[in-house]
Amino acid sequence: MISQSDHLLKKTIPFQKYMRKQQQVLRTVVRLILYLLATLLIAGMVAYFYFTEPFFVKEPDLRGNLEEASLNYFGHTRTFHTYVPEFLSGNPDLIFVLHGSMSSGLEIRRQMAYEFDRIADEGDAVIVYPDGYEKHWNDCRAAADYAANKRKIDDIVFMQKMEKQLAASMQTQFRHRFAVGLSNGGHLAYKLAMEVPEWITAVAAISANLPAPDNSDCDPKGQPAAVLIMNGTKDPINPYNGGDVSLFGLLASRGNVLPTWETADYWLRLANLDSEPVTKKLENINDRDGSEAYYSIWETPGSLPVVLYTIEGGGHTIPHPRSRLPRLLGKTNRDINGPKEIWKFFMKVAKAKKSKPKE
Repeated sequence: MISQSDHLLKKTIPFQKYMRKQQQVLRTVVRLILYLLATLLIAGMVAYFYFTEPFFVKEPDLRGNLEEASLNYFGHTRTFHTYVPEFLSGNPDLIFVLHGSMSSGLEIRRQMAYEFDRIADEGDAVIVYPDGYEKHWNDCRAAADYAANKRKIDDIVFMQKMEKQLAASMQTQFRHRFAVGLSNGGHLAYKLAMEVPEWITAVAAISANLPAPDNSDCDPKGQPAAVLIMNGTKDPINPYNGGDVSLFGLLASRGNVLPTWETADYWLRLANLDSEPVTKKLENINDRDGSEAYYSIWETPGSLPVVLYTIEGGGHTIPHPRSRLPRLLGKTNRDINGPKEIWKFFMKVAKAKKSKPKE
């Protein structure tokens, strides 16, 4: 005869087996979920570093000195770094290197692979790396929502005051003034050429197009200027073909800009350069970077030249054979050395001005 306890035991044993099986299934599911999460985390970290980590060359052994300084104007304390080579003539050139949004003078120095410091050591120039107001410049884009633009910070006055302070401390007068900028810094370079063309000798803008007319709040003088443009056709921020400036639509819009060829055409019309450019494809040294560089120059005797580097397949980056910005910003062309190309342009303009007969 089966007792009540034996009857309960027979019912309990299958139930316990069932629960153990369910627990095993649950543990397996939990392990799979944890494995999947770990895989996704590792993949995410790899993707993050792959797309966001830049590759910069190490700071070289330089003969000059990097000096930090500041100045005050209109209630603001502004900072900048200056690279002064070991040997200078009595009247060196002055080059302003202007960083992009959310960056700094020291950062653009690194992004340029220290090339302008190397150039200064060989080319009789002083290099200035200014810091924007709250990491931005007040350029010509009316829609820009950062503090430098909203508070109408006068960055042109800032640059002119930097020159005066440096000239006084170094007891010199600068022969020529040049400005090169990336992105937001490139837009400030355009502003210099538009508003104070008599003060700046030549400018170079990387990854920047002029703002569309309804997005411009500058007061251009309508005078010709020597301008170099260096833009990538696959730029995810500054659209080569014109349009809204933003990063994949994730960052706040800075308004519309002109296409690259219309940006070049603006300067061509001011300089009365209506001839066809001399265009050449530059040597494709590095096939793996997925981009090609094209060089176009418009010039006639007695006129200020306009130069366009089109980086076919290039991104929001500075062309350089040994350095690159994050992959998130697009491909970095390795066929040309952007800073050296810009320096050659500056020297070409300086030589033309020197040889121009006095009126």
